[in-house]
Amino acid sequence: MRKHWQIMLISLVLLVGLGAVCWRLLAINLGASQYAKYSSLRSDPLGTKVLYRAYEAMPEVEAKRWIRPLYMLEPKDSLVVLAGTGQSWAIFSETLPLTELQRLATDGNRVLVCFGEVSSYMVDPEEAEEETKETEEPSRVLPWPARKKESDDAAEKQEEEPPNPLYHDWGLVLVSHRAVGPACTPAARGLQTPPSWRAELALQLEDEAWTPLVTDSAGAVWMAERSFGRGSIVACADSYWLSNESLAKDRSSDAILWLVRDKATVIFDESRLGVTTQLGVVGLARQYRMHGFAIGLLLVVLLYIWRASAAFLPPDELPADSLVRGPRMDGLTALLRQNIRPRDLLQTCHDAWQRTLRSSRQVPKERAIRIKRLCQDELPAKELHTEILQRYKTICRLMAGKD
Repeated sequence: MRKHWQIMLISLVLLVGLGAVCWRLLAINLGASQYAKYSSLRSDPLGTKVLYRAYEAMPEVEAKRWIRPLYMLEPKDSLVVLAGTGQSWAIFSETLPLTELQRLATDGNRVLVCFGEVSSYMVDPEEAEEETKETEEPSRVLPWPARKKESDDAAEKQEEEPPNPLYHDWGLVLVSHRAVGPACTPAARGLQTPPSWRAELALQLEDEAWTPLVTDSAGAVWMAERSFGRGSIVACADSYWLSNESLAKDRSSDAILWLVRDKATVIFDESRLGVTTQLGVVGLARQYRMHGFAIGLLLVVLLYIWRASAAFLPPDELPADSLVRGPRMDGLTALLRQNIRPRDLLQTCHDAWQRTLRSSRQVPKERAIRIKRLCQDELPAKELHTEILQRYKTICRLMAGKD
């Protein structure tokens, strides 16, 4: 009965574990909350898995996901997609420096950087006008303690607000703007229909190196491109047009094909969205090119196993009748019969007895001399085995002190 309950308990635990694994796999497959927004592994409306599958289905395009640090990415003539970049602005100063994006573009790639999330660097035009009016007001001469307090407050505020790397390095600023009538500019060669937009954001170009590609009737820029070396960086104010929801409701097919018009590979960067992989022992060995060391170590291990498991000299062939099948004592008896002659049996036993036991302490000297003489005396040729048995019994009585 107890064993029956143990089996039931083990079965219940296995069923619970199997259910948990199935639920985990189902959640990952649905992708509702396992990955960040605009991840190509996410299949709900906030992901970009449909876009990845679309590029993957194109026969002349190869789609990939990149889950390692971006500095290890070295593509050639590819489209690198970074969607939903604006959801973490600290990424530009820590895990995703702009120099890495410029390096990718300089190598001949097209880097697509799509924003779309509210940022601490986003500028509101009304607030900007109020700040401009405040700066245009005539300055007032304040007493020294008040001037010192204001300067200290300004210094603290400047320390709290980190610098905007987009503005300082690229001359690019995100501003709040509600789109009205978007249209493609003549600079966007081949792009006839602008992508669909949802975020109330626009790009403010502070550097003349940027070329507007999509603008609205008010002159706000939605998409711009800037050349770096043999490639370019395409900046978009919104990532919605890449999402699964947009491809299902208002697909921007023209813009999607325009991005990959002259590229054979599309790479979706997942590392900055939290999907990363760590190099293990094999990865580190491959990175430091330790293939030769690994092969040599494997060869040494195989040689050691071979030496420990097999002899270098071939074994002697034994006749079939020499093999003994039975208990251990039968094998020992057969071994003695094959290696010790009957005439030498008593003498061999006596020599082994003297080597292993203190015969002088266990048997008196006179009895020990008699035992030695019985073992060394010549045995008759007739009835050899009977004589050996009689002498063995006599030796046993002498050792027991009965004779």
